[in-house]
Amino acid sequence: MERLMTYPDEASAAGFQQDIAAVPSSLLGVRLELDRLLAGRSVAPARVDDIRLAVTEACANAVVHAYPGGEAGTVRVTADITREGLVVAVRDYGSGFAARRPTTGLGMVLMRTLAESVSIDDADPGAAVQMTFQLEQMSATHTSPTHVLDLARQGRRAPSLGYSRRC
Repeated sequence: MERLMTYPDEASAAGFQQDIAAVPSSLLGVRLELDRLLAGRSVAPARVDDIRLAVTEACANAVVHAYPGGEAGTVRVTADITREGLVVAVRDYGSGFAARRPTTGLGMVLMRTLAESVSIDDADPGAAVQMTFQLEQMSATHTSPTHVLDLARQGRRAPSLGYSRRC
């Protein structure tokens, strides 16, 4: 049986909002905020790793693709625990998805595989990715990161993936 991470002294956190500079070194701060948010909750360590990986990928995509040519920028990360689970939004204020290549990289495959739902929106300016994660024990059918490449080779995606454009 898998041991659950619990830290009773920090169980009251319900969410966070963090604006980070669009540079790779900022990603560690987001991971630390996620750790603080999930502390005190009965979340399996493997699930915490899934969440960290998916959120880091979303942030890394914003850092790498939103601000071409090393342009300075900001990425806003918000996370809230709701009845549905953990909802994380990553928003940049850069070029938006319309100006980028199609979102078919490994980072998007990881996000779609590890989250229960993923939505991608063009914003004005920029782009926003929202992911929802189930926090309780996952069933035996939950896909672990070790199966991500197999899913990608088969062309499988999370059924709840959505894409929309906002004016």
